[in-house]
Amino acid sequence: MPAQLPCRTPQSNDEGRSVLPRRSGHQANQVAPGLTFFYAKTVVRTASAQRKADNTVATKMALMAVAGACGTLARYGVSELVQRFNTTAFPLGTAVVNIIGCFSAGLLWSLFESRWSIAPETRMIIMVGFMGAFTTFSAFILQTSELVRAQEWLMAIGNVTLQNGVGFAALFVGAALGRSFAGLPGFPA
Repeated sequence: MPAQLPCRTPQSNDEGRSVLPRRSGHQANQVAPGLTFFYAKTVVRTASAQRKADNTVATKMALMAVAGACGTLARYGVSELVQRFNTTAFPLGTAVVNIIGCFSAGLLWSLFESRWSIAPETRMIIMVGFMGAFTTFSAFILQTSELVRAQEWLMAIGNVTLQNGVGFAALFVGAALGRSFAGLPGFPA
């Protein structure tokens, strides 16, 4: 014979309707006249915890946006400063930003791993928010170096080939599509 679960015996309320007795630690919610639903206080705490978690996510997103804005402004400032002194057509400002970004990403990453004990959320805000806006090239180089470090040679070569080769081809396809929509003269030539 299967085990029987303990159950509560219905009781009559003031209106003569059958209701389950209220358990300690539960709260009542009147769903409709004469129909009361009891639920545990833990549900209330869970809803409160959910609101707190939602606020935490919103705070992280706001901090990520601020870090991204700072990274964008830093990228623009460094690039413009370098280009001001550049007398050639070579995009030296972008190259300097990418090299500084790679250096900074490597430096910060190693410090976060070995010396600075910071929360993963803070690390993400700095590396993804600021560094991601400063240069995506640093993320590309960091990920490729991780593949090399793990001796995933084909994956590393594939990453470099895909992002550079296919990215360059995608530029031309996108430009061609843009020209066909806009009827503009050729860019890039």
